[in-house]
Amino acid sequence: EYHVYLEDQFQSGRWWINGGMLMTISDEYGTRVFPGIDVAYLFNRYLRTYANFNQAIRYPTYTDLYYRLGGAVGSIGLKPEKSDNYELGFRFQQERTNTQLAVFHRASSSLIDWIRKNGSSITEAANITAVNFTGVDFSIRLQPEAYLTLLDEIQFSYTFISADEKSTDFESNYALDF
Repeated sequence: EYHVYLEDQFQSGRWWINGGMLMTISDEYGTRVFPGIDVAYLFNRYLRTYANFNQAIRYPTYTDLYYRLGGAVGSIGLKPEKSDNYELGFRFQQERTNTQLAVFHRASSSLIDWIRKNGSSITEAANITAVNFTGVDFSIRLQPEAYLTLLDEIQFSYTFISADEKSTDFESNYALDF
């Protein structure tokens, strides 16, 4: 397998645009191109909004394909996992405060997961159906004045994720168990 990555960044006034592409060349899975773009607008030196889109791939690992131990069995016929990823957010950054709020969506297909079918004692690697993940991510980091507290930094983060699929006839070990 070979991977070639190209990226370029452009700035004009308050706009920042960063674009790139990943080309993968694989004897087994073929040649594919995965684009990505990030666009940001700076309202002022403290506040920016951004949006991004990228496509991604995850090839099956050696473990996913060939592992056989302790009731777990890999699957030689796995296909690569693919996804389209979207994010829209805001960042506020001052000297002692960083805050970020983002919404995201990931449309995945051929997800690779380790599953156990109902009634089976064997856990096996499998491509499960297409799954859409949607969520919100929020974080705030404060660096209080040294004389106010003994803490150097206080941080709070919260992420909410929802998937449009459930594991009804199997138990998901990873992909649907977030």
